Amino acid sequence: MGLKSASISEIKKELSHLNEVELMELCLKLAKYKKENKELLSYLLFDAQQELQFIENAKEEITLIFDQINTSNSYLAKKTIRKALKHVRKYAKYVGLASTEIILTSYFCKLILDSGLVLTQNTALHNLYLNQVKRIEKLIASLHEDFRGDFEEYLSDLV
Repeated sequence: MGLKSASISEIKKELSHLNEVELMELCLKLAKYKKENKELLSYLLFDAQQELQFIENAKEEITLIFDQINTSNSYLAKKTIRKALKHVRKYAKYVGLASTEIILTSYFCKLILDSGLVLTQNTALHNLYLNQVKRIEKLIASLHEDFRGDFEEYLSDLV
């Protein structure tokens, strides 16, 4: 039988009993255990206060991935685009704000359009693109109405 995970409230209660050194040791152990934990901890410590710079750095990394697209082979192109989308999702998850996810996802979609790939000839890529546009629409709808207008321009460039 496997290990049973404690609930978040149980973990929170247990963490409140630990001192500063023990908390630091736990954080470092988590960071060593998995690369994604280390990246999240790095974001929280170094990049969370500078969200705009983080978004620009994320865009640069996504652009670098798109620069590697092999447009002559649709299989390899799809694979590279999925890799870029994985990065978009990861960065959006770290920040945890709908606005950041809208910005990164719309940038991703713009890069697909600018890649030179003909989406209508590749059903999988076309569907992937349409799903991201739907995701942006859903995220914009979830925003407060005062902010929706600011982000609808991102959507108008994609459809």
